[in-house]
Amino acid sequence: MVGADTGRCCRHPDNSFELVGPARSYELFTESPEDKLQWIAAIKQQMVALAQQYTPERTEAIGWHHDLVEGTLWWAARTNDTYAMGQLLRFADAEEGESVGRCATYCTISANAVDVDGYRPIHYAAMYGHADIIKLLLAHEADGDAADPMSWCGSGCMQRAWMVVCCG
Repeated sequence: MVGADTGRCCRHPDNSFELVGPARSYELFTESPEDKLQWIAAIKQQMVALAQQYTPERTEAIGWHHDLVEGTLWWAARTNDTYAMGQLLRFADAEEGESVGRCATYCTISANAVDVDGYRPIHYAAMYGHADIIKLLLAHEADGDAADPMSWCGSGCMQRAWMVVCCG
């Protein structure tokens, strides 16, 4: 599993990341923050290919690949990790270069970010009924009316999100 920078792994410089395995962890350093993002994307792509090859049944759920990279908005929405989501959204609210905790922000993230499949974090939170995540996202200006491009949930997804928040 690849760990992106969230509040709980802030000890990493902007150009490093941690690769966490079952037996040991590795901290990898790159030339720049941009190289870091390219390395993480390449590692994730290989992990996705291996998962599709060896455990195809696992790859049928929408957004399943977010389980491979810990510490993203979509991962936090899928896993109902309110702490990580709160930390990530603090980064989203900060100006580039501003310190958040012990970290300086260097890239832009948004509560309305769209993944490679066209889904936003609020879509995943609604799919899984994670009310606290939905509330956090809405408090940070997530689009409560956003439809997904595959029309899996469309307005029904957002209606479900509002039902989860309002009615529990």
